[in-house]
Amino acid sequence: MPNDVKIGALRTRVTLLTPSLVTDAGGAQKPAYAVGDTVWGNVRPASGLELIAAQAAKVEIPITVTIRYRADVTAAWGVSYNGVDYHLTGAPVDIDNRHEHLELKAVVIKGTL
Repeated sequence: MPNDVKIGALRTRVTLLTPSLVTDAGGAQKPAYAVGDTVWGNVRPASGLELIAAQAAKVEIPITVTIRYRADVTAAWGVSYNGVDYHLTGAPVDIDNRHEHLELKAVVIKGTL
């Protein structure tokens, strides 16, 4: 998104997924996501070089989600959009370091399509 994120651009509902641990039938704990807050955002599929690189590497096509700034979101979180869960591929980016918006890069979590 451009440096100036217009409020009308955040018109898509996305659900933040927080990291948690679940216990399987054998008693072992494994990482999972718990449903967190639902927020307004802007979801964009990859374009340009990101798309070409993803196709060449035969990996999932990434998306970029822009939301209002939240200090609690980390690289361990995920997002859910249109019934598909995504995990973040890196740390959230504070656009222009102004604490107004975060940019989240994410890819599909296998098995949620």
